Amino acid sequence: MLPDCAAATAAAQLFLAPHRQVVRHPSGRPWLVGAWPADRLAVIDRDGVRTALFGQLPERPAVEPPDRLPGSFHVATASGERLRVRGTASGLRRVYYARVRGVVVASDQARVLAAAIGAAPDPATVAAQLFAPNLPHPLSLDSLWLGVSALPPDHLLVVDGAGPARTERWWSPPAPAGSLAEGAALLRDRLRAAVGVRVRAGQRISADLSGGVDSTTLCLLAAEQGAELVTVRVAPVDPASDDPVWAQRAADRLPGEHLVVDPTAAWAAVDWSELATPAEEPVGGLLTQTVLGHLAGLVSDRGSRLHLAGYGGDEVTGVSRVYLRDLLWRRPVTVLRHLSGHRALRRWSIATAVRALSDRRSYRRWLADTAAQLRDPPLPDGAPQFGWGGAARLPAWATTAAVELVRDRLMRAALAGEPVADSRAQHRAVAAVWTTAQAARQLGQIMPGVELAVPYLDDQVVAAALAVDLAERGTPYRYKPLLAAAARPVVGDLPERTTKAKFTADGLAGVRQHRAQLLELCDELRLARLGLVNAAALRAALVGLDPTGRVLMAAEQTVSAELWLRAATETEERRVAAA
Repeated sequence: MLPDCAAATAAAQLFLAPHRQVVRHPSGRPWLVGAWPADRLAVIDRDGVRTALFGQLPERPAVEPPDRLPGSFHVATASGERLRVRGTASGLRRVYYARVRGVVVASDQARVLAAAIGAAPDPATVAAQLFAPNLPHPLSLDSLWLGVSALPPDHLLVVDGAGPARTERWWSPPAPAGSLAEGAALLRDRLRAAVGVRVRAGQRISADLSGGVDSTTLCLLAAEQGAELVTVRVAPVDPASDDPVWAQRAADRLPGEHLVVDPTAAWAAVDWSELATPAEEPVGGLLTQTVLGHLAGLVSDRGSRLHLAGYGGDEVTGVSRVYLRDLLWRRPVTVLRHLSGHRALRRWSIATAVRALSDRRSYRRWLADTAAQLRDPPLPDGAPQFGWGGAARLPAWATTAAVELVRDRLMRAALAGEPVADSRAQHRAVAAVWTTAQAARQLGQIMPGVELAVPYLDDQVVAAALAVDLAERGTPYRYKPLLAAAARPVVGDLPERTTKAKFTADGLAGVRQHRAQLLELCDELRLARLGLVNAAALRAALVGLDPTGRVLMAAEQTVSAELWLRAATETEERRVAAA
């Protein structure tokens, strides 16, 4: 995406290629350069302003303003020399920008800009990839490339000709004040519209059917639209998982073909020591990555070109238990009643709960404390964490240099950082949505031949869920209260599920199966060359005892970062050699 100025013509030459498409400004200069299916781009001319929407769009996108449309898409507007670009508030569609040959160019892919300017990976951002399971906000929003900036999802980019770029906030989360009944009805309507954007009658599509209420609801909504369904579930390694029971109940209600994928077969087909990720950023789970690649081949062979997934269902409709602290002085009776339920479920002592509720740190203070605690022991599973985010720790194999790089980045954020929302619970809800969107975006890039669709991460769906009262979303006395209420008219007489399977056993089995390959990776770590990882310590973690799976989860995240770094540096090495 380029502004309408003379300098942009020269910059555009770096991106033009025989297979690339071009949409031009009225002047004839390139405006949009890339590759997209015909139904994924709409250009609207109105009152001297050209607006481009690209992504998963409704059939008639010109009828309403972009902010009111269902679907998931970027928005770019051009008026004179001014270019304005934004992604989605959910973070599923990001915007990156860099100065290329004297002009700021925006793109939905950071690596395209990195290749254009010959950028190297940013060691500090790469070091932050060692966090597991998630990066703390705002580090999760940073670009992995030096010289390439990442636009926060709630901001838009403004470029005036060859001038500098500036950003403006375009989105804020709604106040969480709505009732559960009204919010559930709106959420259901918006989910139905979101599925309708992607699915047409008679269209063959595939969809996850794990047995959870989020994926089951999407499958039933797709069936409502008259889609020819191919559903897929991954058979759990853990024999105690009840996912198969719930998935079969849903499959009995659905037409079409229902596939069961053996993850061990998918893992066996991949040599992890030679795997290089094609995604923009490290893909969080190697196991998930290999299974999705296998799954994409299965559904593609059956004619599917679009795959529905329930990513984000939990994060969009749920809320952190920190809402108890947010509501303590405004609604003490509700908080005390809910606290009793949460204590019973998680075995919190009164002293532990009171200590958590007394956390009065500002967002900046919390960031500074996080920076200081990177080497502290992890908190026990289930411990109440009522700060602006969960406790973030770097693994034992992160070097002192990696810790210092991450600490410096956190301390700089602490000097000027502002929360996304006024309340901790709403801030953490948005941060969780952005983290999930980041993972879904990367997973979508490793499914060859099949486009990933994640309706729960549509902006309209996210806004409907976030507008519901915090206590209604977080009550301990009902399982997934908002999603369950929204799904009830869709799932009909299917029993209401109140359990959620865990995948620790699956992760442990996958790592055991590929332990030799993972250890082989430790012999030539690019992360070690950058001074970020102690290879011997990582190797020890891979062969050590880990009954909870936490260490191996962190190791898997590190290996993902290593594979991404290999792909990134090898691409740059080939480019330099060719030059």
